[in-house]
Amino acid sequence: MKSVTIQAMSVLVSTIYGEAEGESYVGKCAVAEVIVNRANDPAKRWSEDVAEVCLQPHQFECWSKVVRRRAIEKATLGSSVLRDCYAAVLEIGLKPARVPGANHFLTTALWLGGRRPRWSKSMKVVKHIGGHVFLEG
Repeated sequence: MKSVTIQAMSVLVSTIYGEAEGESYVGKCAVAEVIVNRANDPAKRWSEDVAEVCLQPHQFECWSKVVRRRAIEKATLGSSVLRDCYAAVLEIGLKPARVPGANHFLTTALWLGGRRPRWSKSMKVVKHIGGHVFLEG
């Protein structure tokens, strides 16, 4: 993984906010870990730049849907949710991994509702946290 610039950190925090706004702090940390796990992927399937990982097309729904992007743009520093997103980023590597090896996640509703995307069917479940299932594959 490349060094994380202020701009990349902003994209990372915004992605966590967009993907895990309603999740617990642990859920936000898990989403952050997935992004960092992708940037650190030994097979180099994703960029080593966390911002590029976040903004890669069709990877994170919050950047694909106008409604989610607008919610991210309206987030303020006074928001406890946004503060948790920043804290989750700052915690990476300082505490044991919550979802070791996970490089994907999807909603529990998709997982349990029989609407699992094709890409998820061969993956190993790492952990269920809140409204997400974290996967390795």
